[in-house]
Amino acid sequence: MTVHPADITDLSVLPKNVQPMARVINKVRKGIMAKYKHPADWINAHGYDGALFTADVLRRAAADPTKLEEAREKIRQALVSEKGFVGAFFMGDVTATHEIQVPVIMIKVGKDQKLELAE
Repeated sequence: MTVHPADITDLSVLPKNVQPMARVINKVRKGIMAKYKHPADWINAHGYDGALFTADVLRRAAADPTKLEEAREKIRQALVSEKGFVGAFFMGDVTATHEIQVPVIMIKVGKDQKLELAE
């Protein structure tokens, strides 16, 4: 089956290239469980990343809201220059076409009903 990393119960099976997401996924899971008393899923991870990404862009832009045109340009530049973002749903650098990688992982149910990476 194909899943987003945030929907994998056992994060130890994540491939090495997306292992940094495990820390963020766990943070989202704990927060959702504490506040809403239900497990988090990819939708929660997506929303969390959107807020985290936006906050990071605004912090890096350091735009003065009284200078609207200049602020817009600084925010635009901060958006397209994002590098090394690690979230619970997406991670990586913003590409030249203004996209960011959303990892999708192939897993299978292996021995003893444990999740394993599919080859």
